[in-house]
Amino acid sequence: MSYEHITPVGLDTMSEPNTMTEPDVTIRPDITMEPDSTIEPDGTIEPDGTVESDSSMKPDNTVELDSSMEPDSAIEPGPMVNPETAGSPHAQHTSPPSFYDGSLSHSVTAVKLFSGQIFTVHTDLLCYWSPKLRAMLEYKTEELKLDLDVQVFRIVLHWLYTKEILGLWDHLQSSRPLLTVHLTHGGQEIKDQEAYYRQQDLYYAVETYIFATMYDIRVLRNMIMDEIYHSPTSHLVSYAVVLKAYQHLPPTSLLLTYFVDEYAEFYTEDLDEQAELVLRKKLPNEFLVSWLLKSMDSGFKKKKRTLDNYIEPTSW
Repeated sequence: MSYEHITPVGLDTMSEPNTMTEPDVTIRPDITMEPDSTIEPDGTIEPDGTVESDSSMKPDNTVELDSSMEPDSAIEPGPMVNPETAGSPHAQHTSPPSFYDGSLSHSVTAVKLFSGQIFTVHTDLLCYWSPKLRAMLEYKTEELKLDLDVQVFRIVLHWLYTKEILGLWDHLQSSRPLLTVHLTHGGQEIKDQEAYYRQQDLYYAVETYIFATMYDIRVLRNMIMDEIYHSPTSHLVSYAVVLKAYQHLPPTSLLLTYFVDEYAEFYTEDLDEQAELVLRKKLPNEFLVSWLLKSMDSGFKKKKRTLDNYIEPTSW
């Protein structure tokens, strides 16, 4: 599976009411000061276009007037932006764009999944939350292709509009067929490792976390991490899930740290079934070494772990 981968402007300080101008002089905004211009203290404007300074003017209050700007024009401050997606024409909001305050535009993007299914999503939401999606949609907003499980995208889509996580554990409540693992090569290989992974309890949670990592949606990552930490399952995560996470997440991922900590604290040999023993041989050295070192650290188990250990700081 692959992942593809926004000063208050003040007008020139106006001269005092007693400032006089020559009646035959036209002031144009595009006139520039010549190097030899002479500034007289009385604040008058010479006929040759030289602007002279009033003694009450302060240098740091001076701005250039736009030719289309009337002297009494009111200038509204520019919109604030999400610091994580600053610069996007679709991210000019201090809070997520919504229907409620009219900040959500009518611009939509067709998201086409690998299965062929197409979902229509408001472009503003995609761009607000993800700097990578914003970059992808900056010049082409009509269509976006994602190699993503349909149910995983439904979870993401529901979160984009509601900021709620639904559907991560629905498969645990359904009547799933019993997990059947076919071993080959004398019990040394799993016939369909991907299918084995898809049947794991944390499948949707980890897939959504990987998506949120690939497209840098930190708030979503944290919410998924919260769900995993308070998972309704009580057993250790499968090696199949660990392998998938290490294949698609950076070494600094807090989800990887969580998996290492879980194994260092709770693993016992009797937990490994035959299929898990096969997968254990494929585990990356980074995981095995981190697991071993933490298991040997007497201070690790004495230190109480909390959700905060695996949550990233965000601006939202």
